[in-house]
Amino acid sequence: MEFKYYTEKDKNKLINKLFKLSFSEDDLPLKTTILPIGYPTIAYLFGDEQISVYNNVTRKLKKLIFTGQHYGAYDYFVNDDGLTYGIELHPTAFYKILNTDVSILTNQHFRGDLLDEKFSKNIEDIFLECKNDETYYIKTIIHFFNNLDLTIDDDVVQIDNAIDLIFKKEGMLQINDLLRELPYSQKTLETKFKKIVGLTPGRYMKLIRFSALMRKYEGNEINLNHLIYKYAYYDQSHFIKDFKIFFGKSPKSYFKKDFPIIEKYLKD
Repeated sequence: MEFKYYTEKDKNKLINKLFKLSFSEDDLPLKTTILPIGYPTIAYLFGDEQISVYNNVTRKLKKLIFTGQHYGAYDYFVNDDGLTYGIELHPTAFYKILNTDVSILTNQHFRGDLLDEKFSKNIEDIFLECKNDETYYIKTIIHFFNNLDLTIDDDVVQIDNAIDLIFKKEGMLQINDLLRELPYSQKTLETKFKKIVGLTPGRYMKLIRFSALMRKYEGNEINLNHLIYKYAYYDQSHFIKDFKIFFGKSPKSYFKKDFPIIEKYLKD
């Protein structure tokens, strides 16, 4: 298995990272878990379909797929070798591009053409044209995102400011911390944040805090028990509760197994 990130950015700051994921016969069959880290994605899956299972709902994934914010891990199955090119997006990118309430994408994988046929067709053509040339893929995607017409109003600017603060503090904030920085009531903040990002701010902050902790753990930066307290979990029981929310399994079950995709994208 090869998982590779590219760090090139577009001028509109829609792209967090570009990525490439490929499987060979030696990797198969593969069953792993995908941990959400707060970024929606667009991906093109070349070859046979892959499968995701979230909350006992099975979805077949093939060709162009838009994935919204997930508040919990999903299982991922690969039975055939193949290649995927993808785009990890800024948390507000879907709203800016599609100009729609992105909470409809939460915990979902969508065919792109069901959301915006023209945008989907244009980006699908890029994936197909650039399949065999990584350098050309990066250059063409960046150019395409540089020239998109976007929805950026005052609400988007304010929610972008909130996202910046959440990442700066690694999710270790309270709602009141955001309210001190933004011109909204709590109800208005929660409504606008969910519409533009896909999750409520409270859930998003918990997700970012947890994913930051797991990045540190997978990077072998610090002992797990120290991380639990560093990230403001009052005790192990609170950490275990969040772990089960985001992974759907206990820490004991997780640490007994290998999750190669998680290890790679949390380390990069």
